[in-house]
Amino acid sequence: GEIAADRLSSYAGRTRGANSRIGRDAAGPWSESAAGLAEAASKELAAYGASRAACAAGRRDALRARRRYGDAARDAEGSVRAYERARRKAGGRRRRAGTDGSGMEGGGEGGRAAGDGAAGAAGPPSWTDDLRSDASSNGLARQAESVVRSADDLAGCLERYRAAVAAENDAVDGCQDAERRSLDLLQSLE
Repeated sequence: GEIAADRLSSYAGRTRGANSRIGRDAAGPWSESAAGLAEAASKELAAYGASRAACAAGRRDALRARRRYGDAARDAEGSVRAYERARRKAGGRRRRAGTDGSGMEGGGEGGRAAGDGAAGAAGPPSWTDDLRSDASSNGLARQAESVVRSADDLAGCLERYRAAVAAENDAVDGCQDAERRSLDLLQSLE
């Protein structure tokens, strides 16, 4: 009996040893692969989180640029209205003084047409040139410069808004790419 028990105990020990070697050899590549996939999944999750944060920051910047553009548009409209009011007042003072400004040197459309011919040789005058010419003949240079500055500010705000929207769109594309990679990785884990 004692010899049989020793042999049975020895056989059980060898069986356990063989079982652990087989399990280690058979499962080793799978466990290493699973560990590698888990590490890759962790990295993808971090990349996805970073891309979502970039997307949110891009949206916030685009909204801020949009608000600034709206404010600049209202400022530009206000400066144009102020110029128009000043122009009407200046026109009323000139009529009360007994001149309508037409056909006389430096006034009205007659003076402007002569100026257009000289500028036509170098190219067509811009709206700012026309505005400044009208303003100088009516004593409204300060109001005209306010209109020009507000138009320049509006153009700058528009460019910054477009750039912010493009950056937001790039961040969204990056986020979608990260989502795709994450989903592919999850499917490979299954």
